[in-house]
Amino acid sequence: MHCTDGLSRPPCCPPWVPALAIGLLVGLLGCRARVGMYVLHPPRFPHAAAQRLAIAPIGGASPLVPQVEEQLLHQRPWQRADAIVLTADRLTEAAPVRLASTSALQHDAMIVAAARRLQADAILDGEILVDTFTHPESEVDAPTSSVPRWPISRWGRPGDGKNAGKITIAWRWIDPQTGKTFDTYVLSIDDHQILAEYPDLVAVEVPEQRMAIAIARESWKLVGPWVGRETVQLATFPVLPGHRWVLAGNRAASRGDWPRARQYWEKALKLFPGNAAAHHNLALAQVAAERFDLAVEHLDRIGWWNHWGLPRETKFWIQKKHMDYQRICRGTPVGTNPAESAAAPAGN
Repeated sequence: MHCTDGLSRPPCCPPWVPALAIGLLVGLLGCRARVGMYVLHPPRFPHAAAQRLAIAPIGGASPLVPQVEEQLLHQRPWQRADAIVLTADRLTEAAPVRLASTSALQHDAMIVAAARRLQADAILDGEILVDTFTHPESEVDAPTSSVPRWPISRWGRPGDGKNAGKITIAWRWIDPQTGKTFDTYVLSIDDHQILAEYPDLVAVEVPEQRMAIAIARESWKLVGPWVGRETVQLATFPVLPGHRWVLAGNRAASRGDWPRARQYWEKALKLFPGNAAAHHNLALAQVAAERFDLAVEHLDRIGWWNHWGLPRETKFWIQKKHMDYQRICRGTPVGTNPAESAAAPAGN
């Protein structure tokens, strides 16, 4: 077929040729789909899991302080049942010296002395810096001690309207032997983040209580393992046999039904053992079931000629999650080699 514009040109390309070329390219290189997976995370403070912890009374002038302290007790995870939550009354009992002024209970020396007496290995000391939830037009910038423990100027100016419905709490990791701070972490959460991260709190009708529960849960993530959502990439190759079952598994995984997704991918491999996408996605399903060794085996079964289009970072991500899982199970700090621990073996 030639063009009919009167000029001598090469034959025109039929309109279906580019579409076919794009389809073949997509089929050969594969497609990716992002889905969520809930996995176990280590404490945000690297050495928290291996130490006996004392949590000091929370500082700050926010009306939420008593509620946050109460929720720290109620929301305590079972993995940190050994943690000592020092209320003002308990701090008074544990301190070697009784002070006449209750405001002095927040003083660092008082907290360190009580932690030593309770034989704690570390102290978690927090202070609410910003509370635009109960103070919509101002920051909470009046510390309970005479000398501010945190530079308030770091957190912006009052009344800028940017922190409406938001609470910010700063935590310090203190060595009770020296009284020195060797790590810090700032938590900040607002109403929108609360409902996205903790849908169950929609049922809590009192806004202040909902905020206190959320910030307490976030605080416990500093010192104990926690489950959080991560985004992973599923693969699909439309030109490979078994694509129908792979796609069905991807849809199940997008709904969070990883056991069902695993059944679809296993069926695809049973019928077509060479389907690289099914191997790749099944490896992620094994991670969801905390079977890390099986996950790596599925990735290793993929021939080098079938790696096109597969996320290259999947194996690295799986190995990292496996190491985190081993550290959590053995109680070794993040950043150390789990193989160096002589504790009980971790799960696969």
